Amino acid sequence: MEQGPHEPTSKKDDSFLDIFRKHHAVMLLIEPESGRILDANPAAERFYGYPLEELRGMDMAEINSLAKEQVWAGTDAERHLLVRPHKLSSGEIRTVEVQVSSVIVGGRLVEFAIIHDVTDRKKAEDALSASGSEMRSLLESMRDVVLVIDRDGIYRDIAPTNPELLYKPSYELLGRSLLDVFPAERAA
Repeated sequence: MEQGPHEPTSKKDDSFLDIFRKHHAVMLLIEPESGRILDANPAAERFYGYPLEELRGMDMAEINSLAKEQVWAGTDAERHLLVRPHKLSSGEIRTVEVQVSSVIVGGRLVEFAIIHDVTDRKKAEDALSASGSEMRSLLESMRDVVLVIDRDGIYRDIAPTNPELLYKPSYELLGRSLLDVFPAERAA
């Protein structure tokens, strides 16, 4: 019978597999040629919702919701950190970062994957991007000049909506105070 990576052959394997099994990060050992999951840690069982016995032997294409040829797509350098949609046993899709390294376990070369759920971070980034786009659209449609001046009277930002209304060009205003820009009688 073929020895799997979850069966140690040396003290080094024992140490690696001890860390693998006890770590709180989701971890998988994957057969490089087929994409078959050889081993998973308890954190993977909790995250994906499949029993360990079922995770072992699953194809990564069953978890990764991309087409099978896209699961490991990218150059070797790009494959070290992948962002992929993964499907849980419940059918829910979560966005994950997968850090991949080749390691030798049990005398064979396998892909060691550490998976981090970044769904909430990705949603926040998307919301921030959409909010920024909305703000840019709003500012671009305005005819007034929008100035951001801090409590010390320093120009921090100037929306380029209608630059001809400015007393001086924006590059001469940014980082300077109202007192620096205007004559004393006008700044007060």
